[in-house]
Amino acid sequence: MLLLAAAVVPAGAQRNGSGANTTSSKADHPQFAGAPASDGHAITVYAVVADRKSGLLSSLRREDFQVQADKRPQTIREFGAAKDLPLTVGVLVNSSPAQRNALEEEKTASATFLTNLLSEQDKNKAFVVQFGREVDLLQDTTSSKDSIRAAVRQLETDRAARVEAVDTTPASRPGTSTNPGGRYPGGRGSDPNGGGTARPQPRRANNALYDALFLSADQITSKLQGRKVLIVLSDGDDSGSKESLGSAIEAAQRADTVVYAVYYKERLPSDRGFSMGQPDYCDDYPGGYPYPGGYPYPGGYPGGYPGDCTPPLPQSKQRPDGRKTLARICAETGGRMFEASKKQPLADIYKDIVEDLGAQYRLTFVPDKEASSDGYHHLSVTLPKRDAKDTYIQARDGYFIGD
Repeated sequence: MLLLAAAVVPAGAQRNGSGANTTSSKADHPQFAGAPASDGHAITVYAVVADRKSGLLSSLRREDFQVQADKRPQTIREFGAAKDLPLTVGVLVNSSPAQRNALEEEKTASATFLTNLLSEQDKNKAFVVQFGREVDLLQDTTSSKDSIRAAVRQLETDRAARVEAVDTTPASRPGTSTNPGGRYPGGRGSDPNGGGTARPQPRRANNALYDALFLSADQITSKLQGRKVLIVLSDGDDSGSKESLGSAIEAAQRADTVVYAVYYKERLPSDRGFSMGQPDYCDDYPGGYPYPGGYPYPGGYPGGYPGDCTPPLPQSKQRPDGRKTLARICAETGGRMFEASKKQPLADIYKDIVEDLGAQYRLTFVPDKEASSDGYHHLSVTLPKRDAKDTYIQARDGYFIGD
């Protein structure tokens, strides 16, 4: 997907370009090969349109749009502004140590945003998830402003997120959570009856971003009606999910869920590598580990690290670019990625998201025979009567048929 110039979009944000190369194929989603046959259900697409000169466009008509599935024109059966439809928003917050400096801003801005959201319509709902080593549902879907504020206050840095062998099979985790929602049950690889028969997989699991997305879409928004939005606050890094990036995106697309993301850059080492360095895996040593040049001295800090703290192992390969990961998630689900900064704080980003949601269109079509076969289908939403260079359409780029 082409990411548009900042001159067209508010600072820190990215939109999909209607003239961009949005080609996506089954080759991009190999895990979806061999899906069951079509059930002929309608496909709903939420679209946001922006013009280079006049900004968001909220007065377009059905005949202005064209929807294509696998490059085949489809008939738009239902069309209208989506702003009056019930809205469910889930806020997913990265609680890994690398994101600790962003936590207070996230708590303050998220509490205000969600409280205002629930005040707009009685049918609006929200839920809160935090993810680090595990995925915790702090508050299930609710219209209670008090419950949401209480859940946001529970957000905290995952101090237990260390490099260690853990089992990320949800059914096998100890039921020690005291949160109203608790840890997500089920999930792939576990017994739906709670038997936990899946084989434990020891792994490094400090930042389960993909699991958080998958579970939020598969177990919550897929069961809801109306508009559904996930907002991810993260550095885009995943270091231990059971789910893949592709399966997380699939779950959101199947659930008709739009994903927005706010990118928080991971703390980078300073030129001297002191306390501004890498994520503080061992809180008792505020300088972080490892110190450039191999500090502590060979053999480790005298006496070892207090408690059960294990320093990170050297990386054998370069990690994926978290910013690009979040951009891909948003582009393929019809959302937008922002980058938090001093000039673009989270509170302002939430305002931009609210504007987007207020300008959404809802388009529904029933795929023709060729576009309703098993598996993944590429989707394109355009405005044929407008200059593609000046108009930007934000909509998901595909859908799935079958289970």
